[in-house]
Amino acid sequence: MVGSQIQIFGTDDASLNKAAKLLKSGELVAFPTETVYGLGALATDERAVLKVFEAKGRPSDNPLIVTVSSVEMVEKFVGPINSSGKALMDAFWPGSLTLILPIATSCLPNVVSAGLKTVAVRMPDNAVTRKLIELVGQPIVGPSANISGRPSPTKAEHVESDFRYRIAGVIDDGTTPVGIESTIVDVSDEDNITVLRPGDIREEQIAQVVGPLSHGPVDTEKPKAPGMKYRHYAPLVPVVAKNGGVEDFLPYLEVDYPLAIAVPSTIYRALEDDIADHMNMDRELVLYDLGEDVKDFQHRLYGILRDVDETPAKELILYVPLESDETAGYLNRALKASSSFEDGL
Repeated sequence: MVGSQIQIFGTDDASLNKAAKLLKSGELVAFPTETVYGLGALATDERAVLKVFEAKGRPSDNPLIVTVSSVEMVEKFVGPINSSGKALMDAFWPGSLTLILPIATSCLPNVVSAGLKTVAVRMPDNAVTRKLIELVGQPIVGPSANISGRPSPTKAEHVESDFRYRIAGVIDDGTTPVGIESTIVDVSDEDNITVLRPGDIREEQIAQVVGPLSHGPVDTEKPKAPGMKYRHYAPLVPVVAKNGGVEDFLPYLEVDYPLAIAVPSTIYRALEDDIADHMNMDRELVLYDLGEDVKDFQHRLYGILRDVDETPAKELILYVPLESDETAGYLNRALKASSSFEDGL
């Protein structure tokens, strides 16, 4: 199948049956979730999983998330689920929360977990993908469906752009609503529960369910979860992360080279009003509206990071807010995509 042009599947039953058949035969099919599109392969098939690493250009020491359709499916592939794991599943599944759990002996290929004694598992809040997994009858791996290091895909078109002749298909379910990858929580040690990757579900929400969290050092050389060791999410255009207000972004209207600026709606409107007075009209400027709040920022970020590569811009100035529990997920992705940071405060 590799070498053939990617098939675009709908979400109807006939399309999902075709996609499930491809997965069961060892092919790769990208699927939608509420966070980003994932690159699916049968988690129990080592050869299929290895195709994921090859297609993405993903380092082999970067473990994969196993995507399931039910808690019962998780119980077949992990050791006993402790009370904290069960409580978080009850509170947030299906949803954008990935849990690190002890893996059952020899139940999954070592390549899935990068040889670790734990595995990352998630049940997405997307009925289409849960039905797909039910049709397959086995869990599927689900790293983001992008070339490793590039911005994650929030539309089927992004997947098609990256993998046109590398994978068998993609299920098109429109734009993903959350827009950044899931929060990852390590519950493998109930006395040392740790957030390994921030996301839409915040630390405060997790602590309300399981109590105080650990904030000790995390091993990034042998990471238990994706997104911890390598640079991610970056477009080809260099990104400068910057915080501040309108006055901190106004000087960029006068630079003498093609530039892109992505800012919240309040700053966006002010810059639009000032463009005529400040801008050097001999070069091009692209303004992106990140939206009104951090939920909007998350939803729009990867689309902007992909779109900027289609513009003449030589640099993207990307707004980042001050660090807080609410902004942690967006800030994590924005800074990982950036080559430098400028403090406007």
